[in-house]
Amino acid sequence: MKKFLEHLKEKNYKISGSKAFLLGVEFTICSGYIHTARGRQKSYWLELK
Repeated sequence: MKKFLEHLKEKNYKISGSKAFLLGVEFTICSGYIHTARGRQKSYWLELK
């Protein structure tokens, strides 16, 4: 999660708890698992509020 938040900050997102803001648009930071050839991996993404 730390690397994902750093990446968002580099892209000028403002982070507040589990929400990210860019140009006044609010996004929810989500997490979950995806199944890959290497097994289950933790993944993070943004969903439009």
